[in-house]
Amino acid sequence: PSGYYEQKPLLLSIKPSFTFLKEPTEPKSPYTGTAISIPGTIEAENYDKGGQGVSYNDTETANHGNVYRIDGVDIDALVGGGFTLGWNQAGEWTEYTIQVTKTGSYDFEFRHSAPALGAKISLDLDGQALLPDIALPSTSDWYVYDTFTKKQNLTIGKHVLRFNIDQPGFNLDKIVVKTSLVAGLEDKLNENKVSIFPNPSNDGIFNLSQASSWKVTSLTGKELKSGHGNQIDLSENPKGVYLIKMNNKVERIVVE
Repeated sequence: PSGYYEQKPLLLSIKPSFTFLKEPTEPKSPYTGTAISIPGTIEAENYDKGGQGVSYNDTETANHGNVYRIDGVDIDALVGGGFTLGWNQAGEWTEYTIQVTKTGSYDFEFRHSAPALGAKISLDLDGQALLPDIALPSTSDWYVYDTFTKKQNLTIGKHVLRFNIDQPGFNLDKIVVKTSLVAGLEDKLNENKVSIFPNPSNDGIFNLSQASSWKVTSLTGKELKSGHGNQIDLSENPKGVYLIKMNNKVERIVVE
């Protein structure tokens, strides 16, 4: 119609006065601030800080359980106190920074629940397989927990331990890492081992690393001297080779 005109919108060029900030990421570090000392207990819920793809991998977004920590890992409360990892899926994992105090053989005691057979896990250390293809025994119910043990060697120092879920169908409470019985016996034997020095001896005086009962014989088995202490005096005996018996062991000593 006459007198009608179209009013065009006024376009203004305005630059935004703000920028979008990325959500800050937390650096990878032990959950408590200190590496878990081994031998010791690795509580499953105390995986490292760092987030998805850094210190854990969770394959779905829901936080089942929604207790103890607020992230993608699914944690449930235990009856009687404590927490457990649950609702697991194949391909998920959690990592733990550990500090091994001594090189040796260790027992890994897994406390878990599994209503049926078929669940499988594995452990990696610093990106290398440590305990692969572990089949979890059934405990008959989700709420019945039991332990089973695997043995492996560890070297002294700081390491990153990864717990892998290969086949789901279980809950994990914790992993208790102990010095193995075999290693403990070896340590005890080493403690009881007595060293003799100097050997050979120029003056016939032999020192023992710790006070012990001893018996000195000739090579033919004739007893020459016996006693208890941390020194054996053969200064009055002729030069030659003798046998000393301690802790059911026989060693050769030489007077030069």
